[in-house]
Amino acid sequence: MRSNRIVYVALVLMVLILLCGCQDKLGDADVTTTDTSEPMITVFESGVTRYNIIWPTRPADEEFSAAVKLQGAFGACGITITHGRDNVDDIPETEYEILIGKTNREESASICSDLRNNDRVIAVSGTKIVLCGGTPALTLKAVERFISDYLPAGTESLLLVDGLYIKEGGSYPVVELLINNKNISAFRLVRPAAATKLETYAAQLLSDAIRERTGVSLESVNDRAPASEYEIRIGATARSGAALGDYEYVIYADGASIIINGGKHAIVRAVLDFIAEHLPAESEVAVNAEIKSIRTIVKNEKKTLPHEPSLDGKNLVALCDQKNASVVVIDIDAPDPTSEPAIVWTWKPTSELGFSSTSGYGNYVDEAILRYSEVLGSYVLCVTSSSGFMGVAKYPSGEAVWSGVASGFGPHSIEYLPNGNVAVACSGNSNIDNGCIRIYTASQGRFSGKYISIPLTSAHGVVWDDINELLWVLGATELRAYRIGGTDADPTLTQVAGMGGAIPTSGGHNLSVSGTDPDCLWISGSRAACQYRKSTGTFIEDYPGAPAINGVGIKSMDSFPDGRVVRALATNVYKAHNTDRMVIFKFGADGTPTRREYVFPDRAFYKARKFSAHYSN
Repeated sequence: MRSNRIVYVALVLMVLILLCGCQDKLGDADVTTTDTSEPMITVFESGVTRYNIIWPTRPADEEFSAAVKLQGAFGACGITITHGRDNVDDIPETEYEILIGKTNREESASICSDLRNNDRVIAVSGTKIVLCGGTPALTLKAVERFISDYLPAGTESLLLVDGLYIKEGGSYPVVELLINNKNISAFRLVRPAAATKLETYAAQLLSDAIRERTGVSLESVNDRAPASEYEIRIGATARSGAALGDYEYVIYADGASIIINGGKHAIVRAVLDFIAEHLPAESEVAVNAEIKSIRTIVKNEKKTLPHEPSLDGKNLVALCDQKNASVVVIDIDAPDPTSEPAIVWTWKPTSELGFSSTSGYGNYVDEAILRYSEVLGSYVLCVTSSSGFMGVAKYPSGEAVWSGVASGFGPHSIEYLPNGNVAVACSGNSNIDNGCIRIYTASQGRFSGKYISIPLTSAHGVVWDDINELLWVLGATELRAYRIGGTDADPTLTQVAGMGGAIPTSGGHNLSVSGTDPDCLWISGSRAACQYRKSTGTFIEDYPGAPAINGVGIKSMDSFPDGRVVRALATNVYKAHNTDRMVIFKFGADGTPTRREYVFPDRAFYKARKFSAHYSN
């Protein structure tokens, strides 16, 4: 008969393993053991156990798998053991339990409270055994480690040292974060019970940054929960102080808690600034974020752009003129916007301008936007052609900055990002399943062809939201928002849950920012247009002037700060998707729009795009 395998041998083996390292070890292990004269607890012997396996009421898949796997390991030793949730309806609490993950038992709370995301622990507390990780995946790892070290198949009895505590800790970019000398793990996040979409996003943004850099996952509650001593209050909670203007925000200490509040155009900026100032990307020593108790209002103001004579004081529109294979910029306030004197600038890519190849440009120019590049210290024109061409040129010189070709993918929209990279929406042309959003690393050089890509059926629109630092993209049936991460040379895209959604009109085509309210996006589909309000996450079909402005085949829509709406709608001129007509809607004092149509007899354009370097309005 085989001799009993008891914990004396297991402990010796475990210590040797921990000293020598193992393949799945997460970091340095803190091991609290005693010599073999210490009191022991009996988990099972003679084919019998008094223990049950307990897991959280709402377990993650990994936690449930861990319980099943542990039950199977006991079975391989000839032991029948029950497992169930941590509520009395499943299994009443008993003295003898093996606790999987962060259950509602006191022992779980005590032992797991200081676990960070990459940590895991095997511990004995009284007669209870705790197997837990900072994440459900690491809880599963802790259980697998327990099985490997203590429950090989055929084990006839199992005894554990009373007070056993084995913790494996991960490594983190920031070794420790304190706020006003209090460890970050003592805080919880509080958001309004009726939080806006942007307040919810701001809270998640801060939570993610803290977790990724410190390994600490903060509890998140709404302001209906009783107040606690250490809180980080995001947005206009019931305990965040006086209301703020749309573009105002504050960051200050209120007793032991922290207030981060802001208006709808400032709350995300407040969190971004808090992260930038107080949460370093990495630190090998403890960091203490000192937040003062002075409530100073900061304004998230629109940037002032450098003087450029051809732009200053003008309301300009860029025509994507496919008939003449050119971008034509006109002044819509000219006496006759269709006349030659109204033309401010024209452009097409040429070798003289430094474009070594214009392959894929042809006569399918379908987007033209203006931006200001802080990287270059210059205004830039960004252009796409559905034949495949993508390009960035300095404005007004027209000289090449970057270009690329995506033949067969139908680039339909382009955005210049603050770091010099370029985002492109590709429709897929006739194969809409090839639709995608790409980020090209244009910041790395004129001919950088490296890109990352995410699929999006019939992608047609892309705009950068500089207020909330989000990339909004439009496909055939949905609007999405993405966070851009990584580095300039290796960017990443992460979709933001709860932002965007299914659009109320099919055939998503135009995506642009309202000129009167940066909280609103213009969206057009094959048969109608709508607006999307970021702060509420709602699509608005009955927007002001909708009956007059709506139409079939809208290719572009934009609005100016004075409220005028510019629309281009396909009228089968030159090509089915082109038009020779630009329509401007001007609203009267009573809110009624007046329609004015301008016909360009020698042109056929795909879009009539507002030519403004400001991202937001």
